[in-house]
Amino acid sequence: MQASLELLSTLERDQTLKRKMHQVMVQVAKQCASRSQAADRRARQLDLTMLCTDWRSGEGLSSTGRYRPVWYNIRESGEATLAQLMVEGAELPREQRRHLHQAIDRLDAKHVSSCGV
Repeated sequence: MQASLELLSTLERDQTLKRKMHQVMVQVAKQCASRSQAADRRARQLDLTMLCTDWRSGEGLSSTGRYRPVWYNIRESGEATLAQLMVEGAELPREQRRHLHQAIDRLDAKHVSSCGV
């Protein structure tokens, strides 16, 4: 959503509408801050090196599968912070910068099966 609003705002010429889009982006960023915190807490309880089963014969990314929370957490950790960075003129608070650093640092690129961050 944030990327779509960013693109639309770039193309929009009506300043009133641009301000409204910016306000929505600020609200989305606030929601993403709490999602980033929750993802950080959940990451400590998950095995982020877990591999996904074969989607043809196993659970794959099924919403009820064991791997889904791992895959989702890796994505959410990065996306929730990125959405906050997309707000023009906004600064990422210290706590959120810490979450981003932890999301990147906790992943071992040699032992992670998702590329979400």
